[in-house]
Amino acid sequence: ENTANGASVLLSNSSGDDNSAYGASALYFNKAGSNATAIGTRAMFYANSSATPFTNYNVAVGYEALRGSASAVANTGNSNTAVGYQSLFSNTTGNDNTAQGISALQSNTTGSNNTAIGKFALNSNTTGGNNTAIGRFADVTDGALTNATAIGYNAKVTASNKIRLGNSAVTVIEGQVAYTFPSDGRFKTNVSEGDVKGLDFIKKLRPVVYNFDTRKFDAFAKSGMPEAQYAAYTETGYRAATAIRQSGFIAQEVEQAAIEAGYNFNGIHKPENEQDHYSLAYSQFVVPLVKGMQEQQEMIEEQQLEIDALKKLVEQLIKDKK
Repeated sequence: ENTANGASVLLSNSSGDDNSAYGASALYFNKAGSNATAIGTRAMFYANSSATPFTNYNVAVGYEALRGSASAVANTGNSNTAVGYQSLFSNTTGNDNTAQGISALQSNTTGSNNTAIGKFALNSNTTGGNNTAIGRFADVTDGALTNATAIGYNAKVTASNKIRLGNSAVTVIEGQVAYTFPSDGRFKTNVSEGDVKGLDFIKKLRPVVYNFDTRKFDAFAKSGMPEAQYAAYTETGYRAATAIRQSGFIAQEVEQAAIEAGYNFNGIHKPENEQDHYSLAYSQFVVPLVKGMQEQQEMIEEQQLEIDALKKLVEQLIKDKK
C-alpha cells in the first residue's frame, strides 16, 4: 500500500507500508517506516535509513523537508509535520513537531513538541522542547530552551518559560482590556503580610527618564544567530522605538534596593543565560507602593494624635495662665 512517484522514490523500502512519496529521492532510504507522506525532492531523504528503530506518521512537504542526517541511526522521529523548503531539515529523533515555512525548525535534531510558523521560525532550536514561534524569524536565542514562546516578526525569546511579544522596534502593545493575573485566594498558600517591604524598599528606588538603545539590545540578543537570519533581523527600524523617552527604573538598581531592604521582590527577571537580560514587571511595584502608603498613613495618624494632644496641652496651659 505504498505510492511512489519520481526518480529513486522509496528506493530502499523493504517492509514499510502505507507510505506516499512524490519527488526525486523522496523517502529514499526508508526501510521499515510507515504512514509517511513525503512530497518534494529529497523530502524525508534519510528517514529510517536503519532498519530499526523506525519512525512513523510523518508528513514532509517541500524540498528536503524533514531530510534527516546521514550519520544518525534513527531519522525524522514520529508524528512530525514539515511544510516548506528545508523545514525540520536536521531532525533525527524529535517527535510531534510542527514546522510551516522556509527553514522553519531547520536546526532541530532531538527537540520535541515544538511549533514553528513562518520563514526561519525557531530556526535556532536544536534540542529544546515545547517551544512556540509564530512570525518570520521568530526564534529562540538558545537551542535548548523549553516552554519558550516568541510571537511576531523577529521576536526573540531569551529564556525558558518566557513569552516575547514582538521585536525591539515595537512601540505599542495594545489590548482592549487590561492584562489580568490569576488571583484566587483558594489557590494561594504561605500568605504573609510581613514579608512585603514598603517604605524601606521604595525609598531606595531611583525613578529615571531614559532612552533605550534598541539596536544595541538586538545586537546583544543576536549572539549565535545564523548570519543570513541576522542580516534580515537588522532590517528592523529602530529609530522610533529608541526615540521614546521612557520613565522607569534600572533593573540592577532595583535588585540592589531589594537586597538592602531584605525583600524577595518578584518584579525582577534576572538573566538566566548569556543571551538573556534583566527586565522589570512594573505591575509588581503596586504591592510595595500600597504597603508604603499604609505605613505612611500609620505615621500620619500617629503624628495627628500627637498634634491633637499638644493642642489640648497648649489650650490647657492658656487657660491655666488666665
